Amino acid sequence: MSRRRWRCDGCNVSLDKILPAPMLHDEVWRRLTNPGEWQLCGNCFFRRADERGIKLTLAELLPCPFNLFHWPNSWFDLFCRLSRSKDGRRGKPPIADEAAWRSAWLRDHRIPETAAAPEPEQLALPLD
Repeated sequence: MSRRRWRCDGCNVSLDKILPAPMLHDEVWRRLTNPGEWQLCGNCFFRRADERGIKLTLAELLPCPFNLFHWPNSWFDLFCRLSRSKDGRRGKPPIADEAAWRSAWLRDHRIPETAAAPEPEQLALPLD
């Protein structure tokens, strides 16, 4: 059995030394990566999106615990801040599928689904 290398398929840097890219919906990930690529670092992720003209918004992120890790500096929080700064709005960011994000937060914190989850604006760092 071979062990998987934990390196960016774009630049070959160890993912122990650089932040891995966020988890995306499959159709977005396929447009961003080359055939046979499984993982990218954050730098290659943004560079590829720019090169390929792929608009990245909160809607492209997969609602999962990985994208909520390292609050308040998670991928979820970053994309919430980016969406608010692009359109000049303050307050609650536009969040597609709030129920899925609440469920991901509950899974990450090992809280039963029947418990009350935080509101999405409580997951993101406020800009005020």
